[in-house]
Amino acid sequence: MKKLSVFSLVVGLILAGGGMASVLAQTTYELYAVAKSSYTAASNFQLRYIDLDGDGKFSLNELIRFSMVKWDGKTYTQILGVPSDPADSPFTDGPCWSGNSSLCSWWWWFDDPSPGTGIYIRSNEWTYSQTPVSTVAVPGKTVVKDYMDDLQFRNCDPNYPDIPCSLPPGAPASLPGYFDIKSAQITQVGTGQVDLSIQLYEPIPAQPPYLYMSYAWQFAGGCVPPVEVGDKAAIAVLWNSPARPQQWTAVWSVIEQCIPERVINVDYANPLPLTFTADGVKVRVPLADLLTAADGTGTLTWHAAVRRVPVIYYTDENKTVQYISTAVDYAPDVVEFNPTPPPYVISPEDFATWRPR
Repeated sequence: MKKLSVFSLVVGLILAGGGMASVLAQTTYELYAVAKSSYTAASNFQLRYIDLDGDGKFSLNELIRFSMVKWDGKTYTQILGVPSDPADSPFTDGPCWSGNSSLCSWWWWFDDPSPGTGIYIRSNEWTYSQTPVSTVAVPGKTVVKDYMDDLQFRNCDPNYPDIPCSLPPGAPASLPGYFDIKSAQITQVGTGQVDLSIQLYEPIPAQPPYLYMSYAWQFAGGCVPPVEVGDKAAIAVLWNSPARPQQWTAVWSVIEQCIPERVINVDYANPLPLTFTADGVKVRVPLADLLTAADGTGTLTWHAAVRRVPVIYYTDENKTVQYISTAVDYAPDVVEFNPTPPPYVISPEDFATWRPR
């Protein structure tokens, strides 16, 4: 691991569940279904799936996440059957409900597991579109795509410091588009340099109106469970850091411990080359330095994140109580607030990977 001239911080552990699907070899899609105006009983819905067979269509075994659908005022939270007729539902290919073969090819089957009720709805109730969310490309370049308006908000509450949170107490549950990741990349440049970049839905301001914010590329999973043994490096672009108040700076950091408390070393003494682009930020590092964060095969496991509150975040200046803080956006979505806790945090997607050429 890259040796740092640093000071240490002790931080609370972020709690998260295990990943539900891999993004290491296939494309992940966000599939949108928009209710037609003539079908007033139907709500819009969306789902995320990993395209295991590479056909660009959703099969039931590929599901990562489903937003829920409403029909006639009732809410359904599970998908049990998928249309297979491309004329009515061009981005799905079954398996559909097999109880009635005459209906099988063009119906969705939804269910609400709490009352145990299900409903069958024709696929032509909606119009469909989909966009790739995350893609792993060739050696030397990895691109992770993320969709718009997926920021996660939860105010930190001094009465419940153990509940993971992403916003200061009392802060509005909204943020500008420069907190919202459009895509994140790691790209080898020539033979000896690597660019790490994050693209956003709005340009980053030179002087943001916040006490703290950061963009980061976290390696080796960080403290997202299952936590691996060993040091876990990261590169972060920080606003208003202790070393450079009211300025942007890019630094290396290393998580040396996650449990029982997180210990992080930050190399403020050696800032990294930093470039702001039309829609984001880019940091260039030597390939040899980046490979110190890779595993024994030379593979880098990583995710990107944007934070509104620091990893270390206390309820008062005396640092008596510490919040478990999270980012407001991740790519891939390795941490997400659970809409039906416990646990308070889940992990719907696994990490991305990068390998040198």
